[in-house]
Amino acid sequence: MSASPPSNLGRRAARGAAVSLTGSGARTLIQIGGVIILARMLTPGEYGLLAMVSVIIGIADIFRNFGLYTVAVRASSLSVAQRSNLFWMNLGIGVALCVGIFLAAPLIALMYREPLLVPVARALAFTFILSGASTQFRASLARDLAFAQLAIADTLAPAVALAVGIYGAWQGWGFHALVAQQLTLYATMLALLMLLARWRPQRYDRSVPMRQMWSLGWGYVTIQLINYVGNNADQFIIGLRYGSIPTGLYNRAFQLLMQPYNQVRVPVTDVGTPILAKVQDDDREFLRVLSRAQITLGYTVGWALALVAAGSAPLVHLFLGDRWEAIVPLFALLAVAALCQLVDFVAGWAFTVRAMMTTYRRYTLVTTVIRVVTILAGSHFGVLGVAAGYAAVPFVMWPVTFVVLGRFGTLPTRELISNGLRIVSVNALAGGLAFAVVLATAGLPDILRLLLDGLTGAGVVALVALAVPAVRRDLQSCVAFARLLGPDRASPPAPDVS
Repeated sequence: MSASPPSNLGRRAARGAAVSLTGSGARTLIQIGGVIILARMLTPGEYGLLAMVSVIIGIADIFRNFGLYTVAVRASSLSVAQRSNLFWMNLGIGVALCVGIFLAAPLIALMYREPLLVPVARALAFTFILSGASTQFRASLARDLAFAQLAIADTLAPAVALAVGIYGAWQGWGFHALVAQQLTLYATMLALLMLLARWRPQRYDRSVPMRQMWSLGWGYVTIQLINYVGNNADQFIIGLRYGSIPTGLYNRAFQLLMQPYNQVRVPVTDVGTPILAKVQDDDREFLRVLSRAQITLGYTVGWALALVAAGSAPLVHLFLGDRWEAIVPLFALLAVAALCQLVDFVAGWAFTVRAMMTTYRRYTLVTTVIRVVTILAGSHFGVLGVAAGYAAVPFVMWPVTFVVLGRFGTLPTRELISNGLRIVSVNALAGGLAFAVVLATAGLPDILRLLLDGLTGAGVVALVALAVPAVRRDLQSCVAFARLLGPDRASPPAPDVS
């Protein structure tokens, strides 16, 4: 399979990113709207019950996927029979996990010492069947670079689910409204992906060799499982030590930040991974795509995260109300963690696309152990200590990720480290000065403080770009990427050099 020319590939990547991010923007508005509305209709304790169960069943969801989505997307070629077999494998794993979680619900409740978790766990167990059935439909759309169809499904499904959740909360269902919202999300997503995908699974074909795909899938599962433990140890530890109300508070801070953030990370990965797979044998082009993606994300999403951290107090007051004021410092710390995670985000693409799974797995295990130990240490200082422990590890470890990638891969990663240092420095300066302005304007309306937050952050970046040529080149790269989103223009005639 021949790779697309770099210029066409860059334009396809930009167009795909534009469509995906447009859909992400719509989903972000839906999710933020849901947070604002439901936070005023439900209590932290009700959110905490769902969060406590979600942490446990999220581990099982990784096994439901079994890395077979990534296997399907990354494969250079995939037959109809292989796709069908992958579908039945994902569905079979989903059914098995549904039965397992349903039966284990009393044990989950016993571990947390919370009987109400039994009906929550048993209801959410059915999401494994729905999710397992949808995995390969999503993979099919991703392989075809059908980003518009994916954006439609990823926007409509949460909108329908939110409507169900709001109706349930209005009717007084309590935490059952949140459970109904989750079930509706998975069911609607499956229906939309089936409608939009261009294939239908056939019978399982035992003559098609699947051992290599199982092996690759297991490699991805181990990495995803390790990452999941590291990214969810904070909520699990809070649930065990402090109960449903602190868990609900922390979960709202986490979700208010991470839901919109993931609406950028997931579709960008859906675009970036297939594009990188097409140039994986060209080191120069591979590194160029990684560098441009890192810079573009760092000076857009990273800048927004810095300002979110700076304006956490007016943001929480405006969106959630006064009874959620306790999450303000949690929200700020989690925004810092997300910014640092974003800087080395593209390294995960490189590890995955180039199948450096053994190295990636070992490194991920080391960083996860460090994170869990740090969170455990922080938990002795309460929920705020947990958030500080969660944020500390990515702040320290992001340069190490690129060092490991450069040492065990074939890529020179000095450029990526240099990019990251500029991104972190510029956003830290912008966020720090914006925070000072927000702090100094405590008596003003929240919306005005947020406006000043944004203006200060934009002004700082503009001044730094004027003073530092490297930052100016970074912003020019972002502008050049944005221009790829525009309509195709005929190439100018080649000059006569005879």
